[in-house]
Amino acid sequence: LPFFALAYLTPSQASPPQIPRILLSPSLRQFFVIYLFAVVECLAAEVLELARNTARRLLGPLRSTCKERPTAEQVARGAEESSTDCICIFLSLFNIMTPKIDFIDEINPFKEIWKIKVKVTTVWNTSKFNNPEEVFSIDFILIDEKGGKIQATMKKSLFNKFSCQLKEDSSYVITNFGVGENIGSYKPTQHAFRINFLYSTSVRECHDMLMPTTSFDFIAFEDITSNRIDVTYLVDVIGELTGIGNIEEWENNGNKTKRLTFELED
Repeated sequence: LPFFALAYLTPSQASPPQIPRILLSPSLRQFFVIYLFAVVECLAAEVLELARNTARRLLGPLRSTCKERPTAEQVARGAEESSTDCICIFLSLFNIMTPKIDFIDEINPFKEIWKIKVKVTTVWNTSKFNNPEEVFSIDFILIDEKGGKIQATMKKSLFNKFSCQLKEDSSYVITNFGVGENIGSYKPTQHAFRINFLYSTSVRECHDMLMPTTSFDFIAFEDITSNRIDVTYLVDVIGELTGIGNIEEWENNGNKTKRLTFELED
């Protein structure tokens, strides 16, 4: 935090080769300075309250009577209670500096810092539409302890940093990611937004996550055949494969692609 404050207060003295350009943006500098002042304000309030409590406990026996001096036991008890207050202040400051775990259904673009604990249920490569051989991004479906789901996208420029870290059926704590609108012809989740990995995104594997018994949300075949579902969202079905056709080429908006038709029975 002092580093960002310095970059904000004296940008002309900061050496551009040593400070990334993004750290010199006015909006980011302003955010970190406001955050720094908020933390200092909380710290000052806690220290002031600690001083008052300490004086009250140590000098309390003197206030009760001016003729008697406080006993050693009373002074020791006051010091012990003050030490407990110090520990509580430390823990509260730790909570201020450490973001809480957020749930997927809370994610929106109006908050800057998110921290989620999730399991990767599905991983797939997305190819460029005009070049199926070239991978454009890696996409994930993430689920949290409450069963909330969201899609996450990692662009090709970040493959070397993150692709080996994220594995299917593994759980992670993910922080500092971008949030964008969930748009597209086919949406893997019904969440209004999606996660975008950034270079500053942090991924840490965890092993203490309580997961739902299943990550699927199966729907009945009759809901599909009777058009009772929103066709812009992908759905889960279970059935017996009774027929499969040949791979066909078809053209969409001047671009050629391939598709495979098969038949399921419930």
